[in-house]
Amino acid sequence: MNLYKWSKCLINAINIYKMKKNKHILFILLFFMNATTVFCQSQPSNKIINRIMVVMFENEDLSMVIRDSNFKSIADSGTLLTNYYGVTHPSQPNYIATIGGSHFNCSNDNDITIDASNLVDLLDSTNTTWKAYMEDLPATNKLIGSYNNLYYRKHNPFVSFKNNQDTPRLNYVVNAQQLYADLASNHVPAFCWYTPNIQNDGHTPPLCSTDSSGGDSCHIAFAGAWLKSFINTLRSYPQFMDSTLIVITFDECYPTGNNYSIQVPIYTVLLGPASLITKGMQYDGCYGALNTQCCSYCHYNLLATIEKNFNLGNLGRNDLISVPFNFLWNNAAAQNARRKKVK
Repeated sequence: MNLYKWSKCLINAINIYKMKKNKHILFILLFFMNATTVFCQSQPSNKIINRIMVVMFENEDLSMVIRDSNFKSIADSGTLLTNYYGVTHPSQPNYIATIGGSHFNCSNDNDITIDASNLVDLLDSTNTTWKAYMEDLPATNKLIGSYNNLYYRKHNPFVSFKNNQDTPRLNYVVNAQQLYADLASNHVPAFCWYTPNIQNDGHTPPLCSTDSSGGDSCHIAFAGAWLKSFINTLRSYPQFMDSTLIVITFDECYPTGNNYSIQVPIYTVLLGPASLITKGMQYDGCYGALNTQCCSYCHYNLLATIEKNFNLGNLGRNDLISVPFNFLWNNAAAQNARRKKVK
């Protein structure tokens, strides 16, 4: 029974007691009042971090990316998920899936408008602040397919959902330069998404081959150099870093010979405070006695992690059946236990 129906039952019991003053009705009334008090108490919070930021790159597999010194260095400073995959091909449906819990049968990179709920609905319904930072997003016409050969809508999943395409929600899809103003004023929202432009995300860097089918060390090196600079900038704001889980991932990868029946893991690294993240750790998704129970992760698990941390509920799609990154909660619980022991 939801809170609305429960409150109606309570009101009806009160009205009946007022009319009849019956002791049995009084008993029922007292039951409802007690139960409502319990019902209305805030549920235990799953929140282990104040902020989550997602940064998404393009079209490379883990085995290639980890060879780059910059990507390797960042992985060594956080936790590397070695069993994390994209959900489909090509790029756009992976972005959509990450905030929609489904790719809604999107099978190309053409502009699309989806009339369905998404992560923003959950965030707004719980008053959880959010922004989507998009490099080179134009100030006007944020629904444009591309701009200056740098910004591409296919890498901005927020505007692919109909209920995000107008104000006030569209006001929170912003040019990435806004991030630096928000960092300086300590106003970065609780959930934020960052999409580098088509060069910085490794898709089509300058002076590299125009082929973006993956496996090109030039593409990876360019993206890695950008990421190093970006993370160093974030690290200059310790208050931000101390309260933020940063998820660095790729949308998908192109398997050898374009054989999409072969699943290939993508580079996914978690950066955050020591209470959650063990530096240099590689996590394969195994748990339980002797680590015999294993699961692979994908963008739906990332979505489920965001939902769990902010107590958002779920969209009732693939996020509902996907396991969050529960080892983060285990790390937080262990840290809390150590603190209590010290006291």
